[in-house]
Amino acid sequence: MSGGQAETLLQAKGEPWTFLVRESLSQPGDFVLSVLSDQPKAGPGSPLRVTHIKIMCEGGRYTVGGSETFDSLADLVEHFKKTAIEEASGAFVYLRQPYYATRVNAADIENRVLELNKTQESEDKAKAGFWEEFESLQKQEVKNLHQRLEGQRPENKGKNRYKNILPFDHSRVILQGRDSNVPGSDYINANYVKNLLLGPDENTKTYIASQGCLEATVGDFWQMVWQENTRVIVMTTREVEKGRNKCVPYWPEVGMQRAYGLYSVANCEEHDTAEYKLRTLQVSPLDNGDLVREIWHYQYLSWPDHGVPSEPGGVLSFLDQINQRQECLPHAGPVIRALQVRTVAAFLA
Repeated sequence: MSGGQAETLLQAKGEPWTFLVRESLSQPGDFVLSVLSDQPKAGPGSPLRVTHIKIMCEGGRYTVGGSETFDSLADLVEHFKKTAIEEASGAFVYLRQPYYATRVNAADIENRVLELNKTQESEDKAKAGFWEEFESLQKQEVKNLHQRLEGQRPENKGKNRYKNILPFDHSRVILQGRDSNVPGSDYINANYVKNLLLGPDENTKTYIASQGCLEATVGDFWQMVWQENTRVIVMTTREVEKGRNKCVPYWPEVGMQRAYGLYSVANCEEHDTAEYKLRTLQVSPLDNGDLVREIWHYQYLSWPDHGVPSEPGGVLSFLDQINQRQECLPHAGPVIRALQVRTVAAFLA
């Protein structure tokens, strides 16, 4: 990585005293410590300045100059995380936040995991390795480039399970046929999701990512299912986990029928597997009981709270079953995935 590339990465992160260590391109065997300072590069409004400090390898030991030498780069970094580095100019440089990129080439994934595992075993286990990458992803919310104003409107706040997880305005699902004189009547916390990296001929799959239903939103949910002509629903949480409500049941007990808003839902059959439950539902408008659609509802039950499955086979089999079902329904609308935040990326990837 060149100095310019390091500057681009650090300035994009924007957090003063974020740092990374890279190999020196001009002196193979040596390294460079690149640190984002808290001072602008030029004047007000310009990017923060990046300082590059050479790390020399002399006799198998590492140093930034002076009398202090270290057995490894990790030892050097850990030392200067506790003690500021004084530059020749007299300015002090602090190492506060390592730069952990959450993007990595597929060919490098094994080395990346080994690297993060080593970091995890260092002294500061609470804030290292995978934890840092997770925190970086969590903080991406504040960098959203798309507006989420609809979900923040007073009349819609009660329809959101979490106040900080809101749909983007440009891609939210809009409930059709609602009274335009009633503020917020067309709102549901759900977004269309499509892979924009693929061309229109390749990209045939569209999903809807929806929050777990609340009591007040079950009727809206079934209207969305009907208007989008959805035939497959995927739910990746239990209704209650560790005593906390995750999703209101939006279907009746097996063999029962119930009205939700403007629609009637019948639970015709349930099939249990080791990892998930499959329900066969029939939905029809209350004002036209002869118009019936069959819906397949997949509920994954084996994703642990605040964790990941111990082996991927069950998840992959679950996804394969869903894909096979959707492929058998050529005219069906988007798959709706009523997801927990922790599983959304895994199930939409």
